[in-house]
Amino acid sequence: AQFGTSQDLQIYHDGSNSIIKDAGAGNLELHATNLVFKNSAGDSQYASFFNGGAVTLRYAGSPKVSTTSTGIDVTGVITTDGLTTSADINFGDDDKAQFGDDNDLQIYHQTSNGNSIIKESGGGILSIQTNGAEVSIFDTANSQNMARFITGADVKLFHNGSAKLATSSTGIDVTGTVTS
Repeated sequence: AQFGTSQDLQIYHDGSNSIIKDAGAGNLELHATNLVFKNSAGDSQYASFFNGGAVTLRYAGSPKVSTTSTGIDVTGVITTDGLTTSADINFGDDDKAQFGDDNDLQIYHQTSNGNSIIKESGGGILSIQTNGAEVSIFDTANSQNMARFITGADVKLFHNGSAKLATSSTGIDVTGTVTS
């Protein structure tokens, strides 16, 4: 079946495949209140598009990607060649950000004890690197320094915000009493 003055829209079977071909300058549009694509038996959905609602793509009949009022919902593993975000990535309690083929580096929060963990279990070292002059560890209020590491200079350990142990070019400096 051919439609249009130049047969721009064609529906035919080529001996192997059933084809809807649009060669016109405009879009091929399907107008429906709801649109569902199913297998030839009609018992398994490929994709569904609901007016004012979700668009769902399926694999072997199971929903894998669905649109929601706030974005998308993915069921399963996301495999990507790259990812850029302009907002936060939120992990639930006990969910891990895992890195490396064997998940050698993990970052997560445990609800059972309230601990937040950076865990390196590979054969190498956990290396914290900066192109700045200093790495500091602060309390959660960011009001008291706990440790400070200055490139090419001293390392200081603090107690209750006051420096107690510092390295120097000649050894260490201790503020307070040394008990051994």
